[in-house]
Amino acid sequence: METDNERLSILSKTSETEDTIPVSLNDALESAGCGLGTAFLLTASYYLLAFEVVDITVMSIVGLVVKCEWDLDTTWMTATQEANVVGQFLAGIIFSNVGEKYGRRSVMLVGAIGLTVLSSLSALSQNMWHLIISRTLVGAVFAFCGPAAAVYPAEVTNVRWRTYALSSTGFAWGIASS
Repeated sequence: METDNERLSILSKTSETEDTIPVSLNDALESAGCGLGTAFLLTASYYLLAFEVVDITVMSIVGLVVKCEWDLDTTWMTATQEANVVGQFLAGIIFSNVGEKYGRRSVMLVGAIGLTVLSSLSALSQNMWHLIISRTLVGAVFAFCGPAAAVYPAEVTNVRWRTYALSSTGFAWGIASS
């Protein structure tokens, strides 16, 4: 039968093994095989995934103001909101392998800058056609960088943490949509 001291020594040995759960951010990054630069890019990939959901949600709220301001009927209002999806569809066909060809990091960084600039242009639209074109371009840029942002977390983490990295991309998308 084990004594209390033997149990404590067994517990302390177990806490030194690889199977322990990290308690700080630095420990978690180290055990996942990431540095601070990689952690920044992981955060950027989650930002890109959540950005689309937030962008569509904000656009549906702002769309009511735009509908009243520009005196749009329901058909034109739907066109302004669905322009994003059309842009994603068309650009998804063209840019499907850009991340593998040029590297996921560069694609994600260009995509983050593009989404920020084009969403700002979308918010500053002066008329309906400018809004439709800018929303289509936002969708195209997301189709350009979205696949890279979804796959990048699994590529930079070690095998042990890969499941958590992939599930966290869906978590980022779910948090943004709720």
